[in-house]
Amino acid sequence: MISIVRLMGCLLILAALGVSSARADAPATTQPAANAAPATVSPDARKLLTQISQAYSGLKSLSVSGKISSDFDIDGQKDSHQSDFNGIYDAGGKFRHELKGDAILGNTGEKIYAFIVTDNSYITHDAPAAATLDSIDPQIAHVVRKQNPSLALALSGDAEKELLDGAQTVEKVPDVKLDTVDYPALRITATDHDLTVAVDPRTHLMRWTSVDVSKAVRQEGAHDVKSALLTYDYATTTQSPVEAAQFAWAPPPGSQQMQQDAQGSDLEGKDAPPFALAGLDGKQVSLGDVKGSVVVLDFWATWCGPCVGSLPQLDETYKSLKDKGLKAFALDQQEDKQTVQKFVNDTKLSIPPLLDSDGKVGQAYGVQGIPQTVVIGKDGKIRKIFVGVGPDTEQTIRDVITKALAEH
Repeated sequence: MISIVRLMGCLLILAALGVSSARADAPATTQPAANAAPATVSPDARKLLTQISQAYSGLKSLSVSGKISSDFDIDGQKDSHQSDFNGIYDAGGKFRHELKGDAILGNTGEKIYAFIVTDNSYITHDAPAAATLDSIDPQIAHVVRKQNPSLALALSGDAEKELLDGAQTVEKVPDVKLDTVDYPALRITATDHDLTVAVDPRTHLMRWTSVDVSKAVRQEGAHDVKSALLTYDYATTTQSPVEAAQFAWAPPPGSQQMQQDAQGSDLEGKDAPPFALAGLDGKQVSLGDVKGSVVVLDFWATWCGPCVGSLPQLDETYKSLKDKGLKAFALDQQEDKQTVQKFVNDTKLSIPPLLDSDGKVGQAYGVQGIPQTVVIGKDGKIRKIFVGVGPDTEQTIRDVITKALAEH
């Protein structure tokens, strides 16, 4: 029986930030794979989609508030919850998001931060210039996407691309009626969820949205899924100028900075952490066994959609370069042997899987989001770490591997 707590992980700040108390297996922020087919958009949906995209691209400022509601009934376990949230944004990339009683995160213009109310603890990073979702800390971007989708569209720089990430079809559906008002709506269908977005007909900004994650829940192993729904109701949305002071933030008195696990990028250029893990045949494989070779480690899980999409591409790279000395391993994160074996059988995966059953090897490699792909040179030092997948990721990984293979 699957745990609702795990399924609700997309709403848990600690899981999304990957701090020391959380599992290091949240899906990384991704873009569609290079070979992914573009979404099929109906003509009437195209008109509304364009209006939405233009509305968000033209924003100078934004203030929103509303409620997130969850309704889960999975394998006999039920859970319903409602939380208030709010957010502000300006076109320079500054923003602030708050989930009441849970977390506050944002960009002051100088610092990106996240404050966990329940733990009275925080993290902070230097802010990039003209911050967008793709340029800020990917785990904080992940939280914004999951907890405040209208704010995410404003921060994305391309609302259409953000909405259609991973989409298969987009169609116009009957208007959504809220408080006697009809709001035009789109249905966006993806491999692991169905998204319905209703927009204000005057501003074409998001008014209401629901995400049915039943597909993802079943992919994780659930059998009886009666409901798996997240709903975002934007009670207020304004475009009035936001005063600069509203973006200011400082750690509250008595709060403590979180102890974060090492970031994967911090390991680049350093010796790869040693490990020994069992394969599906029960035999132990260690990093020392492949000393002197170029090695690729891919941290993944069968429930992670981006992992399942990108691993076959990496497998093709492995098959084409293994005769030149490339060694590669797919380090599954905290799943049972039977689940991994079924995936290997179904996909005919060539890369040998290893079972990181307790996630400690992932922790040693700074894994905070998957997929994470690590390229290790012949000298045992980490050449490059890739988190998530984008249009050019596959080719970039191959280029790094090819260069490492050519080194003496």
